[in-house]
Formats: sequence, C-alpha cells, structure tokens
Amino acid sequence: MRCFCLTATRGKPWVDDRGVISGIVHLLRSGGRWVDAPAAYGPRKTLDDRFVRWAGKGVRERAFRALAACGGPPAGLLARQQPGHTKSH
Repeated sequence: MRCFCLTATRGKPWVDDRGVISGIVHLLRSGGRWVDAPAAYGPRKTLDDRFVRWAGKGVRERAFRALAACGGPPAGLLARQQPGHTKSH
C-alpha cells in the first residue's frame, strides 16, 4: 500500500496512512459521517481531505485493483479499531 499513498512535506506532521485508511474504511462500512469518526483514526478533517485527494488522483482505484488482483488485503494491513468505538445505527 505504501506505493499508492502520497506524502506531504509541509505544514503539520503527516498522520500515518494506515490509520487514515482504516478510518476511511470504517466510515464507509458503517455508513457514518466524517464527524463520527473515532479519534483513534486521526483528525476527522485529515480523513476527509485524504479521501477526496486520493479519489482525485486515482489512488483508491489503483489500490483496490491491486488488492483485488492478489486476493484481498494482507493480514495486518488495516490498523485495528479500539474496542468500544463502534457506532450502532
């Protein structure tokens, strides 16, 4: 996954891509809003910004195609969610 993620060199310290990816996946699976994202995944604005940025640059599509081609994500790719941070609908 590292080759698909983009890095920044300016501004605030870069938030770990693994946590951001896990947060995005969590929100997509749960149907939640960005403001509902558990803090363990990083700042909510970061999740939203990278989701939009990666979509515009085709990062998500390339990553998902690569994962699908090799049979799915490798074990341990996504950061584990903290217990007690699930939201019931």
